[in-house]
Amino acid sequence: MITVPSCAKINLHLRLLRKRKDGFHDLETIFQEIDLCDQLHFDVRPGSISVNGDAQTLPSEEDNLVYKAAVLLSRKKRKLPGCRIHLDKKIPIGAGLGGGSSNAAATLKQLNNLWNLNLSQKDLSHMALQLGSDVPFFLLGGTAIAYGRGEELTRLSCRPDYTGVLVYPNFGVSTAWAYENNTFDLTKSTKNTKFIDYKDINDPALWPTIFCNDLEPAVYKRFPVLSTIHGALLKEGAFYSRMSGSGSSIFGLFFDPMVAKSAREHLCKDFTTFIFRPVYKAGAG
Repeated sequence: MITVPSCAKINLHLRLLRKRKDGFHDLETIFQEIDLCDQLHFDVRPGSISVNGDAQTLPSEEDNLVYKAAVLLSRKKRKLPGCRIHLDKKIPIGAGLGGGSSNAAATLKQLNNLWNLNLSQKDLSHMALQLGSDVPFFLLGGTAIAYGRGEELTRLSCRPDYTGVLVYPNFGVSTAWAYENNTFDLTKSTKNTKFIDYKDINDPALWPTIFCNDLEPAVYKRFPVLSTIHGALLKEGAFYSRMSGSGSSIFGLFFDPMVAKSAREHLCKDFTTFIFRPVYKAGAG
């Protein structure tokens, strides 16, 4: 049996640019991989593909991205390979952290090796996008700016030093609902788009003025507690706080690890909280 980590992400920045004809949105977003991880255990053996886990809210196989990724990959072999996959969940579901997408990407990468498929990164990226908009990022990892649905990725070479506090309010937010109910003026945004300067990612002091999350207003209006958490993290000393993706998790970033620890202690009484660090990878482009 082989065990691999499957890390979460936060969106340091998320801007809606326009609504597409296919129903999706064109985005400008900055993904940051973090060290909050699930664990996937792979046991390759003849027979069928099966997925199980220890989380009560784990989707059924037909709705599980791990299962979908394995089935999609299995079509590349004439003889159906078998595999049992056990998923240990730590990343909250429906929290805007990309846990399911990360699991799918880890499955694509690992089974590509275990089944000796020798598929290229380009092949895997094409399959990843069929599974979900965030899945291609997790094949890359690290820090990346993304456009399109999130699949047009450029890795960023940067290593800002901070400690994060992640607050999960113990409920999820539907991604589809968040996008359908966003209150951002997309027409105005399209006409006045100012793309992020890549070098700004290296200066966290600029983030509160140049980064945003256009989904926050609608989600905060529907779930006011999230706005309260956002404000609490800033009050505790975070230099930057945002909702990740479409929610429901809120993160605060701190230059001082001890201040971050204190902030978590104040918030963990009412919510599920995590301390995290960013995951950086070498190279850019």
